[in-house]
Amino acid sequence: SSSSPSDYDDPFADADGGGSSGSMSSTQDDDPFAVDASMTSPDTDAGSLDGMEELDFGALGGGGEDLSGGFEIDNIDGGGVGEADPLGVSGADGPEEASATSGDRKSGRARPRRRKSSSGGKAKQIAGFSLGIVVLAGVALGQFTEMGYFGMNLVLGGGQSAPARELPPRPVRQAVKKPAVQAMVSDAPTDYVKRIAALELKLKDSPKDKALLHELSKTLMSFQERHKSAFDDQGEYGKRLDEVLDPEQLQADKQMLIQKMLVEGKTEDAAAALEALKAEKISDPNELYLMAKVALSSGEIVRAVANYKRAIELNPGFEPAIVDLAKIHLANKEISEAKALYTKLLELNPNQSEAQVELAQIALFEKDYVAAQALLAQSLATAQKVGDKEGIHAAYWLKSRLAEAQGLAPERLAALEQAIVVKPKDEQTVLALSDVLGKQGNEKAALVRLQAAESAGLKSPAFFRALIGALIATGKEEEARKKLEDGLAASPADTGLLMIQAEEKIRSKQFKT
Repeated sequence: SSSSPSDYDDPFADADGGGSSGSMSSTQDDDPFAVDASMTSPDTDAGSLDGMEELDFGALGGGGEDLSGGFEIDNIDGGGVGEADPLGVSGADGPEEASATSGDRKSGRARPRRRKSSSGGKAKQIAGFSLGIVVLAGVALGQFTEMGYFGMNLVLGGGQSAPARELPPRPVRQAVKKPAVQAMVSDAPTDYVKRIAALELKLKDSPKDKALLHELSKTLMSFQERHKSAFDDQGEYGKRLDEVLDPEQLQADKQMLIQKMLVEGKTEDAAAALEALKAEKISDPNELYLMAKVALSSGEIVRAVANYKRAIELNPGFEPAIVDLAKIHLANKEISEAKALYTKLLELNPNQSEAQVELAQIALFEKDYVAAQALLAQSLATAQKVGDKEGIHAAYWLKSRLAEAQGLAPERLAALEQAIVVKPKDEQTVLALSDVLGKQGNEKAALVRLQAAESAGLKSPAFFRALIGALIATGKEEEARKKLEDGLAASPADTGLLMIQAEEKIRSKQFKT
């Protein structure tokens, strides 16, 4: 018979078993996926099923609220599996189930359980769609606005423009530089001639090229320094060198300048320029100062001057270097250089009493007595303010010299008396004071001063000569002979003491001696 509209519609039913009997209502079985008995194995003898057994394929269903969804398959062997009560039906309900399925529907049919529609799947689709919109919007903000991707510029920078918050550039690793290979420097006379000819050829095209002219002058200078006779044989080379040698470039090129000094036989100047060139490579004023001190103590004046000058160049306020360099100039009678340095020193530090004394000495040398007097007054006041004994003594000593230059004997004596109070063992002051006293006819006072100095430890040949002279002047000849012996024992080769001994022998008529 054909199936009625009230029966379920099984779109997957076979033609043989897809229909249902008139006694089967839609309320009894509404499973549209029921399988006809003809789908079972034809080799099976069983014609009916006693129960249902559930296989859970919930993992394939995509989730949802009904986590127990799956397929229910009719038991193929009623005897082997019928003991179980599928779907939770008790044994008493078995006959009703059998009668309900005994119609036109065949009993070997499998039924998948109807699954509820999955609301979770739709929620995921909506969430994914929303996430995609958010990502696109964030990327669009970074590409087409200054707010940055996902508005990060607004979040991090308070709304400032993106360029103001650009990240620093990535550090670039420096490439390892390979040491440059030094070019060979040929030294044969013919090599110099070839180089000169090549440069002259280039100068024909560019006769005013300063770089080429300088290179030509250097090559000519090197040729002259290395092979003077060969250079002189080429008479035009000397004239050409005078033409192309630029004085300004010569002063700038220190190596070439030194080379020219060597050619001209100015060895000392070349040494000084070389030391200055070496000092230019050092950038620490303290290191240069120490190098200058070591050189000065070793008697290497040229090197000391170069290092002092470089130290002052690097640090114009480096007073120790200024003082020492000024002393060197003063000792070498380079008055203008020393004066300039001491003047600069006083500008830097008005309390430099040493600079005041030395400037007063220079003024005395220049016979500017007014300036010398003013500078000595300043120096003495500065030294007394800080208790500088060296400064006080130097000021008084120089005042005595100023008085001597002006012919003021009393002022000179007063200055020496004050100086010896500060430094009673200073030999120069003692000898000057005894000389002044002796010239004034006050030999006893001079002897007292000298004997006090001897007790203080003075024993130089000059001191013994003054002491012997004072003893003879006061009539103490026997004591004078004894002091002469002491002096000769300390300094047997001193000419002055030997002359005194000779005079004494003459007086005693020991002519052969």
